[in-house]
Amino acid sequence: MPKYWNKDAKVKTFIPGNIRLTQNKECDVTQEAFNRFVHRLQKVGGLESSTDDSTCFVQTEGSLQELKVVINDQLCPEYPQLGDSEKYELNITDIITIKASQVWGAVWGLETLGQLTYLVDGKWFVNQTFISDEPRFSHRGLHLDTARHFYSVDIIKLNLDVMAMHKLNVFHWHIVDAQSFPYSSRRYPELAQKGAYSPGHIYSQSDVQDIINFARLRGIRVLPEFDTPGHAQSWGKSHPELLTTCYDGDTPERSVYGKHSEKEIMDPTKNSTFDFLRNFFDEIKDVFKDNFLHMGMDEVHYMCWESSPIIQEFLKDHGIPAGQYSGLETYYSNRLLDIIRPMNKRVVIWEDPVNHGAQVSNNVGAT
Repeated sequence: MPKYWNKDAKVKTFIPGNIRLTQNKECDVTQEAFNRFVHRLQKVGGLESSTDDSTCFVQTEGSLQELKVVINDQLCPEYPQLGDSEKYELNITDIITIKASQVWGAVWGLETLGQLTYLVDGKWFVNQTFISDEPRFSHRGLHLDTARHFYSVDIIKLNLDVMAMHKLNVFHWHIVDAQSFPYSSRRYPELAQKGAYSPGHIYSQSDVQDIINFARLRGIRVLPEFDTPGHAQSWGKSHPELLTTCYDGDTPERSVYGKHSEKEIMDPTKNSTFDFLRNFFDEIKDVFKDNFLHMGMDEVHYMCWESSPIIQEFLKDHGIPAGQYSGLETYYSNRLLDIIRPMNKRVVIWEDPVNHGAQVSNNVGAT
């Protein structure tokens, strides 16, 4: 429900294709939101409709011809960010007026307008209305895992459309995981070439930008998640040197059923691991436009680390008590977060490291 809603008994009629959009500042975001509003109604009611209510039981008081959008800051921002204003006012009298501080509020105002309309005998109607609304929560997200189950770009766009209809504003894109690596990296294309399910289950750079821009036009942020040090087997398909070698007794690279595979979890003992991650995330910070980056860091099962004599020696050399793998998890997380910090991205992680006793910086969000 809107924060404030005053609905009048008076009813207006209109033809979606005849509504004229006027803006105090031209912006593709509001123009596209208006186009979606018109297209959606025409898809339901057909391209041909009428404002003649002489044969309809709904009694109206005039026909609407204009939708006026007024944006206070008169900016057309590149991408939505956390903290942007989403407040709007919708006033339906002799014209439809949407006022908002930023364009994102106008997007939600147009979604609300579409929800207020109704179709009777092939004719569109809407009650005179005044709504003042703003979201209770600034982060309203949907999480989609495209690593365990690949979704085509078209299906992701369909999800984004439905998100916009429900005024959800964050697409949490869990893009890679242990099972597959469908993101096609500019710097390390072999990650997807060897880590994806097949060549047909990869998101190209143009696919990623298409999704980000599609989301932008719907007021939706794209929050990517690249999970390490666990959930990393797919990275090892092309770069096995990144992963910790697990042991069965004295035998390296032998899996133990129910405990670990041959290789898993990022290897925190090698500087080359962090050099690789620095290069990779230096790319990611530019590809994805949101101010936030989700670094995962959940479900780091310690059995592989426990099996490795190399890890035991590393703990000893770095003053981490034997068997305190949460200390090693802290070492890894802090070292990776130190790499990300200069990239001007705010970091989000899952709460698991904190629950395990790992100490992370106060400016890191744990969910």
